[in-house]
Amino acid sequence: MAEIIRFQERTLEAKKGRLLAQWALGVGYRVPPNVALEGLPDKLLLALAESDPRGTSLLEELVSLIVFGGKKPVTLLAPRMRMRMLEVSLCALDLVRFECMTRLDWIEPQAARQIPLVEILSREPRELKELTGPLRLRQDHPYYHRLEALPLLEREAFLRRMIPQALELFRRELH
Repeated sequence: MAEIIRFQERTLEAKKGRLLAQWALGVGYRVPPNVALEGLPDKLLLALAESDPRGTSLLEELVSLIVFGGKKPVTLLAPRMRMRMLEVSLCALDLVRFECMTRLDWIEPQAARQIPLVEILSREPRELKELTGPLRLRQDHPYYHRLEALPLLEREAFLRRMIPQALELFRRELH
């Protein structure tokens, strides 16, 4: 049976992939256009997971580039687009930070780590939220039994409170 090729979608996806690869070169990394979270270099992953002291972040810059096709100041966006960028950025930030925790062998790998980054950033926010859960701490982690003793509703908050510690350890392991 013949496959229907959506030319416009494929060319837009290819353009976004090229933008991602060019952006990565601009910040000092070489990545393929279809790179997934699991394929990002450790240092780039850490840079995406952190904000600089001015409150801006590489991740927001990348989201703007992929979502809008260029770097646009958030303040110039219409409220609806500003909200979309914020939601996509927050969901992507979660995924990036969870990938850091996965590389530390703290949590079980999530399926989202294999999805191309361009595809993740192009999704609608409601679709992105489905990619971020549920988190599962690895059984060999020292806090596993502490987590298991908590009620189900408190477990995600417990894991999220571990993010700063995970980022600090990830940073130390890189240096």
